[in-house]
Amino acid sequence: MTRSKMLEDALPFTVYATIHRADDAEYIVRSVLERVKWLDLYGMCRIVCLNPTNDPEIDAIIRRLVQKYPFAEIGAFQTRKNVL
Repeated sequence: MTRSKMLEDALPFTVYATIHRADDAEYIVRSVLERVKWLDLYGMCRIVCLNPTNDPEIDAIIRRLVQKYPFAEIGAFQTRKNVL
């Protein structure tokens, strides 16, 4: 089976990387991004990086890393009280 055939049959999915501490941010984000790159899942996998603590240092780290990987994005964290 070819990669293009696998992508046609597979459903796209999203991986959420939630970072709570600035010390762990680069490791977590880079690990997820590199795994998707290594598995060659471009086009069917989207990565959303979440910063539930709204730490500006985490935001800066995520922004820098997301620029290198076109399939990643910075996501908004929603708690249950924010969802209708």
